[in-house]
Amino acid sequence: MAFELLLAPPAVLAIAASDPSGGAGIQADILTLASMGCHPLSVITAITVQDTVGVEDMLALDSDWVADQARCILEDVPVAAFKIGVLGSVETVTAIAEIVSDYPDIPLILDPVMASGRSLCLGVYRAGDCCAVDCCVNNGRHAVPS
Repeated sequence: MAFELLLAPPAVLAIAASDPSGGAGIQADILTLASMGCHPLSVITAITVQDTVGVEDMLALDSDWVADQARCILEDVPVAAFKIGVLGSVETVTAIAEIVSDYPDIPLILDPVMASGRSLCLGVYRAGDCCAVDCCVNNGRHAVPS
């Protein structure tokens, strides 16, 4: 493995959309994970047009690209946890659910952002899309899967 295991902080794979304002999305996940002493790894699921008020538009990446990013990292780095945010499309939800199901012993944190500050719908989660969730973040307008 290319990743040095000796004294390495726990690696957490964050899977989310990019937020150019840095207030949410993969950028906020990276900051948060690093501040907690983790080594953040990232998979980009979508790019957004947004500011600090909210999302104006979102372009989901192709689910094959998203899955390839995740699998490439998972084949190289021992991951201690998954943190999943906006996935961008139903196809990506399915792809990521399949990937995390291959790692049943790795904790899964789900942060299902469903709408932006401008009420743009971001959520594509459905009951049963994800495997066993160890922690689900519920921040008001966010949904909690059943």
